[in-house]
Amino acid sequence: MSQWSSDDQRDHSTRRFGPVLCQCCDEFLSAVEPKLLKKKKHARFNRWGVLYLISTSNYHPTLQGLRDAVKLGCQLCILIMHEMRPILDIFNKKFCASDDSTLPWRSDWLISFYKSSPGYQIHLNTIPYPPHIRVQIYGNLVSHFSYPGTSERRSIRRELNSMKKHHGSGYTPPESTDSPVAWELCRTWINNCIENHNKCKNFRTESPDPSKLPTRLLYIASLGHENLSEGHLNSLNIQLHLKQEKQFRGPYMTLSHCWGDSRGILKLTNKNYKKWTETGFPYRDLPKTFKDAVRLALFLGNNYLWIDSLCIIQRPDHPVVNDPSDPAAVMAMMDAKTDIEIANDDWIRESNTMADVYRYSKCNIAATASRGPTEGCFYPRQYGTATVSPLEIRLNDERFLFVAYGLLGGYVDDAPLNERAWVLQERILAPRQINCNRNQLSWECHESDACETFPFTYEATVDFDEGLVYREICGIDLMLSEVEYLFSRARRGVFHGCRFCDDIIREYQLANDTYWMAKIMRRKERLIGATRNEWIAHIKVHLFMAWQSLIKEYSRRALSHRSDKLVAINGIASRMQVVLQDSDEYAAGLWRSQMHWQLLWCKSSIQDKDSRPVDTTDTSPRYDIGPSWSWASMNTPIYWDYRSPIHHESFIPIIDILEMYDGHTITKGDSISSVKESRLTVRCLLYRVHSYKQRRVNREEFFITIGGFIVTLQPRNLKMDAEEDHKTLGQLLMATSYEEVMIWKILYGLILSPCEGRPGYYRRIGQFACHLLKRDKSLDAFRALKRAAEGEKETITLI
Repeated sequence: MSQWSSDDQRDHSTRRFGPVLCQCCDEFLSAVEPKLLKKKKHARFNRWGVLYLISTSNYHPTLQGLRDAVKLGCQLCILIMHEMRPILDIFNKKFCASDDSTLPWRSDWLISFYKSSPGYQIHLNTIPYPPHIRVQIYGNLVSHFSYPGTSERRSIRRELNSMKKHHGSGYTPPESTDSPVAWELCRTWINNCIENHNKCKNFRTESPDPSKLPTRLLYIASLGHENLSEGHLNSLNIQLHLKQEKQFRGPYMTLSHCWGDSRGILKLTNKNYKKWTETGFPYRDLPKTFKDAVRLALFLGNNYLWIDSLCIIQRPDHPVVNDPSDPAAVMAMMDAKTDIEIANDDWIRESNTMADVYRYSKCNIAATASRGPTEGCFYPRQYGTATVSPLEIRLNDERFLFVAYGLLGGYVDDAPLNERAWVLQERILAPRQINCNRNQLSWECHESDACETFPFTYEATVDFDEGLVYREICGIDLMLSEVEYLFSRARRGVFHGCRFCDDIIREYQLANDTYWMAKIMRRKERLIGATRNEWIAHIKVHLFMAWQSLIKEYSRRALSHRSDKLVAINGIASRMQVVLQDSDEYAAGLWRSQMHWQLLWCKSSIQDKDSRPVDTTDTSPRYDIGPSWSWASMNTPIYWDYRSPIHHESFIPIIDILEMYDGHTITKGDSISSVKESRLTVRCLLYRVHSYKQRRVNREEFFITIGGFIVTLQPRNLKMDAEEDHKTLGQLLMATSYEEVMIWKILYGLILSPCEGRPGYYRRIGQFACHLLKRDKSLDAFRALKRAAEGEKETITLI
């Protein structure tokens, strides 16, 4: 039966709620209206400030019914189908299904109301088992959303006023992102940021020191900025310019992209290096993603573009030698070996300059939706512009805007490009970024986010009640710039406090996180009249918490070569080292001043719902990738049990770092094939693990003795790095820190295994936490621990 009962039903739906709706959506919204009134009057929220209600209205009983409603023009079904499409593609790929009509289907509505917001979130549950389809549509009052002409927020109005100098007050999305209309919006974003964003202007220079510029850039201005048609560009060449030979005139842009299967794709090698620098190469030889990036960069008025595979010398494809006695084949093999060595040396040099390449670019173009260089940056909109513009619906005489909840996460954070580890530091270090998503273009800088749905700005923490952790990670470079600012002001004899603290408070205010906001406010009050060093210490707390969030996100991402684990994040680490000067030391992904808690990383379960899939065949520690005490040795998602920047003040270190040596992070003078060993020499308290058989439950129990007192170790608090390491009998525990939390005193540390034939050398095989009750007899053991921590300790070396 058709979901349109009659023309009258369609007209009735249109008149009542605003847009064209099918019968199922009309019935659902009719059921929602009284629930909205109930929420306003006497709703009972749970302790998280959320009220969940299940609608009695069923959605389309079949997937085909949903498709029929989309064809007939139901605006809400179009929005839902657009959100569902990526998961349907996963289903078809996973089960090799050519037709998803066999998909097990169940549909019901779940509505989430928020005490802190007039808006609500609609969850449509459809598939009852993996890959679970749970489509989320978010609605809020037009006055709440960051939309032109409707928002009442002062920050939004301020941004709109500055944008109007470069763009009209309205924006109509074109049928494809490959359009001058969409690109003109990108130009507006860039110009407004350069001219009006104080945070971006203060911490960036548009004319960097020449030494900070890339070694090589693609000179694209020879193509011209006026005629960007494929026919015209295909007849022209792009030249590779060298910094030491030609002065770069004007800013440059960069490209972040997935390499995918790059065999046969144009790339810079030792063989074509000379030709590219002299005469260049044809534009027509570029893969589609690179062509699109060139066209956008030219449209935005740029003369140069940096693309890694075209600006860093790459390894050549290995020649196949069928006849070892053939002199020509042998010579080709020898030439290939020389080319590989040149490529390796160039890669080591250039990878160490990656931070400056992205940091001093004008803007980074991110091919977010593309899985390889042949897919391109721009796409036609699958369901037209209906999925881009917010859907306005009238409920109880109030105007609501509905948008896809994946606007923040699904379109960008969960896109193919952001599954790659290398891309994370590119996104953090770039001053600005244009994301070329599947359905629309979006914008990021230190002061604002925007997209074609919200073309002038939006605040994720307000509009979508999320995004604070993402802001924390991407704010690392901003924090470092603040530390640089404090150092420079102090050298001039001028110090007027810190600008960063107010930004942190505002982020928690936007997220309505009153608990942590109150703690941050109390910290700020204590810092009134603080010295420069006290302010720097305050920022470093947030900086290292952001580093922790960064590593957690980074470890979830994929690497084509596991050996790049530390190299792909070295750009951010080297930037931190330069800014922190002599106040801290970095080794293998950890920082000396934070070692007492950064050593306590744990591996996540492969089935962790928040983690992207990883290669389950290669999850054991690899000590040629990173030392045993570093998270880099693992190939699984990593986390720490503690998130709060305030929480770390209660950690009391009982470990002394004597020496750190990083032999895994590749630097300019290293060889890729060199033997790697990173050493951490410490003075610490060591405890041997003992066991006994618990006959009543037939289970082996573990314990240690502290000052003659027996302390039991709970198995759930012994977290091993590999499954085969669960035999802890005879191993050692190294205590790193302790804290007091309410009725508990908690001892933290590492589980160690001695290295055979190397006395005094150990490897980490796990991490532990030992909970001691204050009212328990174990309090005596804790006092003995504190006395021992102040006395003699053993010196050991971790590798």
